[in-house]
Amino acid sequence: MANEIRDASIGRVRLATSDGVVLELERLARNGKFPSKALARLALARLKDQGVEIRQTCPAVPSVDTGMLVLALGSRDRLDVATVDYSLGETLSKLGVDVISPRKKGGLTVKPASSSSLK
Repeated sequence: MANEIRDASIGRVRLATSDGVVLELERLARNGKFPSKALARLALARLKDQGVEIRQTCPAVPSVDTGMLVLALGSRDRLDVATVDYSLGETLSKLGVDVISPRKKGGLTVKPASSSSLK
C-alpha cells in the first residue's frame, strides 16, 4: 500500500501514523481473534519494514480518530490522511484535509478536501 500511496501522490511522500494506531494494532495482535490478530501482526510488521514514522499523540489524546485529526490539523506541513474509516474521512475532508482510501476492487482513491472546507 505504501507504494500505491506514493504513486497516487504528487511530490515527496513521508509515511507516518500515530502512536494510538500502533497501540490499537498491538492490542489486536495480542488479544484479537483470527483474522484480526494476524492482520494486526502483519500491519505492525509492515510499519516497521516500511520505516513508517510514529507520531506521538498519547496519552494526551486517548482516541485514535481524534489523534489522527490532531496530527492532520496541527501539522505545519500539508498532510493527507489514509484511512478506511468513512466517518473519519468525511470529517477530515470537511476540515480541509485530502483523504486517501482503498477502492473495493483494488487501488486507491484520493478524495480532495471539500470545497466548503476551512482552507
